Amino acid sequence: MNAQANLLTFVQELHAAFQPHGWVLAQAVPFDNPDWNYKGYSEATDYLMLMAYDQHWGAGEPGPIAAQTWFEENLVKRMKDLPPAKTIVCIGSYGYDWTKGEQEAQTLTFQEAIISARDSEANIDYEDPTLNPHFTFQEEDKAPHTVWFLDAASAYNQIRAASGYNCAGYALWRLGSEDPSIWSIFARPENFSKPDVVRRMVYGYDVDFQGTGELLKVIAEPHDGERDITVDPKTNMIVDEEYKSLPSSYVIERAGDHPAMSY
Repeated sequence: MNAQANLLTFVQELHAAFQPHGWVLAQAVPFDNPDWNYKGYSEATDYLMLMAYDQHWGAGEPGPIAAQTWFEENLVKRMKDLPPAKTIVCIGSYGYDWTKGEQEAQTLTFQEAIISARDSEANIDYEDPTLNPHFTFQEEDKAPHTVWFLDAASAYNQIRAASGYNCAGYALWRLGSEDPSIWSIFARPENFSKPDVVRRMVYGYDVDFQGTGELLKVIAEPHDGERDITVDPKTNMIVDEEYKSLPSSYVIERAGDHPAMSY
């Protein structure tokens, strides 16, 4: 608590120093932590950025990263104290892979989560009522994995739920790890009520290498995927999704690796 008081004082002093220069001060804060003086930080900054993710995090137990109910309940609490014109809602778009027996989960990009589901032949479940996708699988050594991630469907629901507050804007954590289909709705208010725009899934940013060695062969070219969605006609929220076909980037097979051979 002493650190919090000192941090608030520092932010207040920083803001006072910035103002004569016309510089903007924005501060990112956790979405749900009673130790944080949200109102005080908002008053001491130009923008307060609510990190609306990590309900479950890498060093904790497996679970949804930002369940829809958790997101909405905390947004209601925060917006009781915060002026919308100074509030930015930060949407998550990444995943965690928890392996039983490991102390910390591996952080995944959306594309890595999709590749993992494809390679393990796992079914991706859009968990109700969390409305966060997840799946489980076992490695060859029988180690069980639990993967939760966020995608364009979860982002659509969150942005739609937050849109009624008329906040200053939205931010994304983190660039490069997102479901590329998120850009069909992100910063496009005209699509906040059009869930069908997330049906098409475009391929990710990274090349998928398989195997080892210096001999490379292209075995698959980029192609889009498709998700089927179920929409609640009363709320226009996506209440279920099915990954009918997974998107893919270039898939490169690597071969020619012979560790026992000398040259």
